[in-house]
Amino acid sequence: MLISHIRHRMALHALHALPDYVRMLDSDPGEAEALFKVLLIGVSVFFRDPEAWKVLDTDVLAPMIEAAVAGKAIRVWVPACSTGEEAYSVAILILDALRRAKKHCPLQVFATDINDAALQYGRRGIYPDEIKDHVAAAYLARYFVPCDPDGRYQLRTEVRDCVVFGVQNVISDPPISRVDLICCRNLLIYLDDSTRQALFSSFDFALNPGGHLFLGCAETPGRHTDLFVPVSRKWRIYRHRDRCKTSGVPMPTKPDSWSVTVPDARPSASRDDDVASLTRRLLQAHFPPTAVLVSTSFETCYFCGPTEHFLQMPRGAPTLDLLAQAREGLRSRLGCALRQALKQRTTVTVDDARIREAHGYRQVRFSVVPVTEPDGGDCRYLLVVFENAGNPPASGKKTGDPQVKQLEDELRATRDDLQSVIEQLTTSNHELQVSNEEVAAMNAELQSANEELEISRDGLKSLNDTLNATNRTLQEKVTELQTSNADIRNLLASSEIATICLDHGFRIKWLTPGMEAVGNIIATDVGRPITDFSSDGLGTGIVEEAQQVLKTLQPVQTEFRSRDEHWYLRRIIPYRTESHHIEGVVMTYSDVTEARISSEQATAAMRTMATSLERRVRERTAQLRTLMAELALSEERERRLLARDLHDDLAQTLAIVKIKLTSLEGSERRGVLKAALSEMEELIDQAHRSVRSLMLHLSPPILGTLGLVPALEWLSEEMERLYGLAVHIEREDDLPVLEEPARTTIFRAIRELLINVSKHADTNLASIDCHRQEGDRLSITVTDQGRGFDYEKAVSCPAGESGFGLISVRERIEFIGGEMEVSSRPGAGATIRIIFPARKRQTLREGQQDDDSSPAGRRSQDTA
Repeated sequence: MLISHIRHRMALHALHALPDYVRMLDSDPGEAEALFKVLLIGVSVFFRDPEAWKVLDTDVLAPMIEAAVAGKAIRVWVPACSTGEEAYSVAILILDALRRAKKHCPLQVFATDINDAALQYGRRGIYPDEIKDHVAAAYLARYFVPCDPDGRYQLRTEVRDCVVFGVQNVISDPPISRVDLICCRNLLIYLDDSTRQALFSSFDFALNPGGHLFLGCAETPGRHTDLFVPVSRKWRIYRHRDRCKTSGVPMPTKPDSWSVTVPDARPSASRDDDVASLTRRLLQAHFPPTAVLVSTSFETCYFCGPTEHFLQMPRGAPTLDLLAQAREGLRSRLGCALRQALKQRTTVTVDDARIREAHGYRQVRFSVVPVTEPDGGDCRYLLVVFENAGNPPASGKKTGDPQVKQLEDELRATRDDLQSVIEQLTTSNHELQVSNEEVAAMNAELQSANEELEISRDGLKSLNDTLNATNRTLQEKVTELQTSNADIRNLLASSEIATICLDHGFRIKWLTPGMEAVGNIIATDVGRPITDFSSDGLGTGIVEEAQQVLKTLQPVQTEFRSRDEHWYLRRIIPYRTESHHIEGVVMTYSDVTEARISSEQATAAMRTMATSLERRVRERTAQLRTLMAELALSEERERRLLARDLHDDLAQTLAIVKIKLTSLEGSERRGVLKAALSEMEELIDQAHRSVRSLMLHLSPPILGTLGLVPALEWLSEEMERLYGLAVHIEREDDLPVLEEPARTTIFRAIRELLINVSKHADTNLASIDCHRQEGDRLSITVTDQGRGFDYEKAVSCPAGESGFGLISVRERIEFIGGEMEVSSRPGAGATIRIIFPARKRQTLREGQQDDDSSPAGRRSQDTA
């Protein structure tokens, strides 16, 4: 990745050789700075890996806040913070935990990075609206505020005050010390192993005992498992091991095993007593009561029994090193046993150890027992148990020369002394190393304190710059506010709309000069309740409408007429502050007198026009109905004339031809023309039947001679003969009399309906019901039990597409003053009802001939 960035920079400058680019870096500091910024990795978001942050909140921060002492600062270090998202994420979690626990502890989050531009960005605490995808809605509402129209958010001041940004090279600069939590995520993966190990040493120094380390998902402490205990292996959260203290450590007994397991340490008021009691129980279960508990670095933690026969405090400064306290002749064997037990995690027993005394050597026996974690993990302590071994067993060989025996003892003593000197030298070197480490730690702590002071100074400088910028911004805002106030005052003064603002108690907050003309309210009335003023000018129901607006937050407007005969439009809206809080209502009064008069005049004119238009429509409708009736009469007259011509002329002619053909039967040529004459007679009969059928369809004589009901009976017979549709007719005896053209129009409408039933209803049965209704009206109902249809859909189809002709039938019925009702749905048949009022015979216009005056009409009266 580094090579690709370098090659990219070389390509930008058209360089092909790496030495040329190196020379450019030496000569151009700007290019070096640009390459440095390119190599920096600034990827950071709020709450990356939400599950990890949830585990951190529940398993680390909640217990930390619970154990926190009120007033004691909680310190957090976020190295490589980039633009500050993770630092603010930690601060938000801790502040929220403090809020839930109702504790007041100062929070100090030290966010450090090598990129000063990223730190400046983080100090501002302004982030784009994309953070809504990563920050929970509750956190976003509680700890962020919208800061501009672009939708960006800024951390609230209480969060930004907790985070201190500072420039720091985490590899070379001293670490922040005495911190409770280190959040270093996705930095170690870019470092080599030696640098990572150095950083873990810095984290070990910086963390308080029991502090926590929060790493990225691909990072682990590596071989530093002796420093950090995993809290969540999946999310890489670790707890810093407690350093060994001289106080007692709780440790349970395990009588059935040489390996002892320590349960989770829990603080108590009598910790030393518990440790002593635990140690005594262990010794009473396994060994005589002479023992010492040491750490894995061989530092003594607790003594039990008379250990002075085996250990003694050396000269000089006090030490906790067990090997330094061991008596002469015991150090080498004890050191080997301790290291063996720590390495193998098993009990090591030495039976032939010797301690040098004034009169010779004393043989002793000791055992080293490892003490492991509750889950069988690392070894935390070692228990060393001493006991005297007594005299050595007598040998079967005779004792040799006393001088040789003395020389052997002296040689053995010299060897032991030499070993003791070596061990003392080792102890001295160890003490020097410890002293050197302490000095280095003190130096590092001083450097860390100095770095914190530098960071604080930078923070104060940044805060001072921020305050200066804020002061300038406030001055600009004050100037803008003064200008805006002046503009608003001039606008309200020049506006003809009277405006008044009321608070929640309906007291006047401010008003415009126009309110004096409307309600006789002047500037000195500010603070008075609106109910103190007369409703003659302000209108009634002000308080009720204002309460409704405050409750629903919806505007309400009312028109009213004042006592001076002026019309006003009163509009009441909520009064909203910049933070969208409702602080009362605003009422405006607009003089709409002229608009009201114009509206009334326009309404009167429109009413007059509507009346005239309705009258004209009625006249046109009456004319159309008259024309329709005349058209129907003319059509029926033409049909009857055509039928009469067919009957009187063509039918008579065919009858004469038939008679003459019959007279040829006696002719002598009859035998020769018999076949041709028979064929001609059949053709003449067929033509006669066709003429008769055409005459009946054009104008059935029965309709004019016997009336509507007999014509319907004849129609039912014709429908069954021609279409196979059986029609059942029910009628009353006393039916109203119909006149033309109603009689013919209804007859033809029923015939079309029956044809529709035969073609579309998928049934061979229909019924016609004729009866009288109230008001001397005739009702004819056509019913079938076919498949039915959707009437609304049928009438909404374009003309000619429905296939039923219902619109044409309905228009003809309505034109002659009747009504048609349709009731049908798919699968349930159809019912069509025609209602027509019976009328007296009207006087025909001049020049018109009554149909009844025709020969067919004169033969019978018109009955229904």
